[in-house]
Amino acid sequence: MDKYDALRAKMKKKTKNKELKKTREEAISRQSDVAVEAIRKTLEAVYKVRKIKDEERMKSKQLVRGALVTFLAEQARRLPLYVREIGALAL
Repeated sequence: MDKYDALRAKMKKKTKNKELKKTREEAISRQSDVAVEAIRKTLEAVYKVRKIKDEERMKSKQLVRGALVTFLAEQARRLPLYVREIGALAL
């Protein structure tokens, strides 16, 4: 009976380890979802601020050629950062 008890104890330990692993994976998954959502919201806020700033700049309508080229270069440098969802197709 001693061998069987040791075997049962090992099996019980393996089962417990699998349950712990699954719980950890679920927790990590939830945390990563929260982090991605926070990044998306932050990027949205940044884009809104940039849009307002750019609209104010364009309202002046007194952009000389050099300033316009600088403005265009700045816009190109700030291309949108896109965080896609897992499994989404790249366009």
